[in-house]
Parts: sequence; C-alpha cells; structure tokens
Amino acid sequence: MNIIYFGLRTRYYRFLVAMRWFELVLIDKKTKIAAAERFNVTPATVRKWGRRYVSEGESGLEDRSSRPHNSPIATPPEKVEEIITMRK
Repeated sequence: MNIIYFGLRTRYYRFLVAMRWFELVLIDKKTKIAAAERFNVTPATVRKWGRRYVSEGESGLEDRSSRPHNSPIATPPEKVEEIITMRK
C-alpha cells in the first residue's frame, strides 16, 4: 500500500504517522528524525502529532484552525462601526 496516496494532510495519514511513530521511536528505539524521514514530514511534525495522539487519542489528529486566538493589533470595534457608517 502506498501511504502517500492518502495525502499528507488527511486524518488517516496523521493516524498512520502516529502509530508508526510509536513503533519506530518507542519500540524500535529509532530517532524522531528517522520517523520523520520515513513519512516525509519534519521531526517537529512527528513530535506534534505524536504528542496529540498520546494526550487526546485519535480525535487529537483532527484538523485544527490556524486562526490566532486573539489579535492585539485589531481595529477597535468603535472604529469599525465608524468606518461602516461612513461607507453607507
């Protein structure tokens, strides 16, 4: 089976990486770099997906938003309202 066929961004692929990560790193005592090379991702990605799987299980491998939690330089709501009324 060609694992790349499933795509690097799918939940199934992340699950396969997490399972293989356990096998390579924890059982076979390989490095995270070797696991990353095997799946054509960075070592940081292998660590991230592995930690997510350990802490959250399979649901931790779901897609996540990259939207920031806050925006310190966002336009103040009063100013937004002012702009909206000026555009009308």
